[in-house]
Amino acid sequence: MIIRFFVANTSKELVFVEPLTKELKLLNTANMILQEKISSPDWQENVEKKIQNSDFFVVMIGQDTLKNSNIRWEIQQAQKEGVPICGLKLSNFKETIEVKNFKSEYLLFDNCNDLNSFIKNEIIEIRKVSLESYKIFVGSTEKVTDQRSKIHTLFFTLLASLMTLSFLIANATKFNVWGMIAIVFISLIGLFLVYSWEKLVNSYGLLNKGKFEIIYRLEKQLRINHFEKEWDILQNKLKYQSTTVVEKQLINIFKVFLSLILISTLAYLTYLAYKK
Repeated sequence: MIIRFFVANTSKELVFVEPLTKELKLLNTANMILQEKISSPDWQENVEKKIQNSDFFVVMIGQDTLKNSNIRWEIQQAQKEGVPICGLKLSNFKETIEVKNFKSEYLLFDNCNDLNSFIKNEIIEIRKVSLESYKIFVGSTEKVTDQRSKIHTLFFTLLASLMTLSFLIANATKFNVWGMIAIVFISLIGLFLVYSWEKLVNSYGLLNKGKFEIIYRLEKQLRINHFEKEWDILQNKLKYQSTTVVEKQLINIFKVFLSLILISTLAYLTYLAYKK
């Protein structure tokens, strides 16, 4: 099982860090050490990508490591990505206020053996939890799709019924003033329903987007990327239009149609008033 460590350290402590990274590799040949030189161009962007692809974030703590602003920034990125954080003491380790604060939130190991033993057991549990979370989120996206379908059926039925009612009223009243006023009222209700429908579509679209962002992160932890690959194929090869785009096209048709009915009815009412 490959375990990916992102190792955070200051450049001046590199001489103390290298023996420990080598030891971690010797303890388990499957261990993969990810590092980034702060002096490199676009280092922040590179760090973000590497942290996203890491199983653990390990801070190599020496004398003043945690006082370094770049190290603190890297810790914040690991927190943001939800990557487990722990520390490993360097040979020049010194107990400071920053170290005490770090220990209040995260584990700090004295040597590579302790760190490696902990991580071997922890990674199994983390991936079990990630797999269960993955199943839950995939299932929840299917529920959202079902709810979306029911909402579309409801609004489509309501709008179709309102339009049918307006034509029946127009026919029954022989297009008199009261009949036209009723149609105006029905058209306004219809437009209100259309705007409510559009808001719900946007809401469901954002809800699904949020869920898939979490699914993509969980896939990275599980070392799979089925949904990401599927979306790439749909967009780049098959030129797929998202469900939200198609739904909005249908909503715009209803919006235009109801607006035309409203404008036509108001114009006819104006004509009737002028005729009198």
